[in-house]
Amino acid sequence: MKTLCLLRHAKSSWDNVLLSDHQRPLATRGISDCQLMAPIIFNENIHYDQIYVSDAKRADETISRINKATKKNAHWHYRQQVYTFKACSLLDFCQQLGTQENTVLIVGHNPAITELVNILTASKIANIPTCSWAKVTGNIENWEELKENTMSLEALITPKHLKRDITA
Repeated sequence: MKTLCLLRHAKSSWDNVLLSDHQRPLATRGISDCQLMAPIIFNENIHYDQIYVSDAKRADETISRINKATKKNAHWHYRQQVYTFKACSLLDFCQQLGTQENTVLIVGHNPAITELVNILTASKIANIPTCSWAKVTGNIENWEELKENTMSLEALITPKHLKRDITA
């Protein structure tokens, strides 16, 4: 059994048009969404064997702020391969994960995140919003077996849903 959790980075800022895509930081809303989503991503019922993060600044800030909010002291690895907008590239990365890694969190970008969830689970999600967390599970022995329709969507949690729950 393998579990793949996918976190789309939080809302980034476009205030400085001179910054490259790699250098864009989080926007104010992104920062507050990290605080809101932190207990979901690092809850006591889930242990990540590995966390892989895009080397883009907004992905780094997302996982750093979530970690800080939960005081979890998690460790992660930056991977340039996770800085992709293509689901096929992200799938290739996942298929090369180590057999001993049963539960993995990937912090990356759209449309790769949305498309990968759809491919793996046969879902028809139009868009996974920023700072949203998806959990997919599958009865596979190793990551090389990861392919179309091999996983089930167990959870998709967005900041908007949590904000609605708070105000309800």
